[in-house]
Amino acid sequence: MKLYAQDVMTAALERQNFDNGRALRDLRGEQRQLGTLCEPLGADIEAVARAIEKCIARGYGAGIPARKKRRKIEQKQVA
Repeated sequence: MKLYAQDVMTAALERQNFDNGRALRDLRGEQRQLGTLCEPLGADIEAVARAIEKCIARGYGAGIPARKKRRKIEQKQVA
């Protein structure tokens, strides 16, 4: 399950991964591989998919640090 999530997140973040984006296509498609992984664990496929999508949306996971959003700094005008 962990490797599946890592493959999904690295593909979503457009980083090089070993399965060429197959896990990401599975997650956003028929979810056959995810179902195969969830079955022996008794995990809810939809809940796991939502959790992985949430990690993608937040931009972290798979050992890849999140990119910090740059704050706009207001410059003071000198009179």
